[in-house]
Amino acid sequence: MTFVFAHFFVKLRIEKKQTLLENQMLSYRVHALSNQINPHFIFNILNSIQYNVNQHDYLTANKFINSFSKLLRMILDNSQHQMISLLVEIESLKLYLDLEQMRLKNRFTYKIIKKTDVDPLKFMLPPLLLQPFVENSIWHGIMNMEEEQMGVIEILLTEYQHFLVCEIIDNGIGYQKLQSSNKQISHGLYITQKRIDTYNQLYKTNIKVEISNLENHAIFKSGTIVKLILPKMDKFGKTIINK
Repeated sequence: MTFVFAHFFVKLRIEKKQTLLENQMLSYRVHALSNQINPHFIFNILNSIQYNVNQHDYLTANKFINSFSKLLRMILDNSQHQMISLLVEIESLKLYLDLEQMRLKNRFTYKIIKKTDVDPLKFMLPPLLLQPFVENSIWHGIMNMEEEQMGVIEILLTEYQHFLVCEIIDNGIGYQKLQSSNKQISHGLYITQKRIDTYNQLYKTNIKVEISNLENHAIFKSGTIVKLILPKMDKFGKTIINK
């Protein structure tokens, strides 16, 4: 009996150690992917600043630098946290969109709409989760439109049964047309999907992403809709179970 108990105890310790190592490996992967996305994001913003400097539009360049410095501080601060509030994510997203609007000479407009009484302090999410999808809407959807067409991005936030539903809608060329053109998926979008997969594995949560062609929209004739469904999570990334 003693031998059986000892064997069981050793086996349990080995399994526990293996689980711990697997979780550590996944955690390292999360941090590695987070580190990869930040330089990619900053690279695009620096290109936007360089454009205005080269055009000798120093007033716009100064506005650009001021906004960029605020955004950079937010990115550096957010990178210290595993999770941030929806409020902070929206603030950084607005800074990014304003910078890209200046860079592209107001080629597009955007709206961030709370469809229900969403409390932006109540929901937590991984930092820079929404930005790559918005970036994809600009560069792969709107920038492939005819030059005389005005791009529009709508970000709709809804609380549904303790879930946060984020819908990113653009009136670009559409997801199916983008796929048929065989254009490469953006690096940021690829990394973001990997991050989501890792979070789901590590924290046993269920963040879902759905990307599809926009159909039956009241105004837009074409476009793409990205739907992210996030459970309510705490600051450590663990799902909060509502009873």
